Amino acid sequence: MVRAARETDPLERMKLVSSFILGGLHVMPKICKSKAPLNPVLGETYQAHKKDGCSIFLEQTSHHPPTSNFLMLGPEKCFEIIGFAETVAKMTGLNSIKGYREGKSIIKFKDGTLMTWLCPEMIITGVLLGDRMINFAGQYVIKDYQNKIESTITFPFKVKDFYDLYNVMIRIRFT
Repeated sequence: MVRAARETDPLERMKLVSSFILGGLHVMPKICKSKAPLNPVLGETYQAHKKDGCSIFLEQTSHHPPTSNFLMLGPEKCFEIIGFAETVAKMTGLNSIKGYREGKSIIKFKDGTLMTWLCPEMIITGVLLGDRMINFAGQYVIKDYQNKIESTITFPFKVKDFYDLYNVMIRIRFT
């Protein structure tokens, strides 16, 4: 994200932000393979200060519905990512959960550029038995309001069987 903060070309910045968001998905399956509960405790916090100068702050602010607030600051405040995530989920069978995240994430760069993104739906299988897998369905929509650029990352996931995989399609357009 530091590289995106330094980028002056809006289209290149959008590509870098889209890559950052898409690249972060590799963490999700590792977390979901844990057999620990998927629901943090009310008031639970997490803080981290990374070697690259980024600071991360998280807090679970509601239990029902599960809601987390977050703030990530780049080195020398070259960017800020702020937002909240309210999880809406339901069991879709004995061994799977389908859900989505309400709430917007906002990226503010030092030059004043604001970007937002919305998340796609998640399908987690293997909740009780078997390997835990996470799949995404729908779209990540990333918007740059100042430069009127929108990036859409589409996951055309349809469950055919337990081990179905998804394809990813990315499109950036000027609005």
